[in-house]
Amino acid sequence: MSRQPKQVHIYLYRQNPNGCYEFAIFQRADNELWWQGICGGVEDGETIKIAARREIFEEAGINDELPLYHLDTTALRSKNSSE
Repeated sequence: MSRQPKQVHIYLYRQNPNGCYEFAIFQRADNELWWQGICGGVEDGETIKIAARREIFEEAGINDELPLYHLDTTALRSKNSSE
């Protein structure tokens, strides 16, 4: 399946019984020094929301209808960027 030039980044969290927030940050399998939230590409024909739910299931095994909060942020990288 082909991908759109978009990525989703998901940071799962919950509020514990003491009222504190806990975040799920995952250690990468390919480098134990790197940690991240859930992320992945958006497939052709998917919306951002569908891609986010698919990635949550693929990477964390969570199939619940959790609320999603869209952040209005965009990052662009120049094709001439040396990084």
